[in-house]
Amino acid sequence: MKEKMLRVPHRHVVMTLPHILLDLVKRNRKEMLNILMRTSAETLKDWMMHKFGLKTG
Repeated sequence: MKEKMLRVPHRHVVMTLPHILLDLVKRNRKEMLNILMRTSAETLKDWMMHKFGLKTG
């Protein structure tokens, strides 16, 4: 995998939500941000498995 990755000291990933969900996030901030973090982590884990065959913790 090392040869496939860019030679930089870190990686930066940005996960966003559609603007249409802004009011929902404002009304249920804690719950919505928990969902965003959980699904973002799952997405990154799935991507690492399919792209590089890596199982992350």
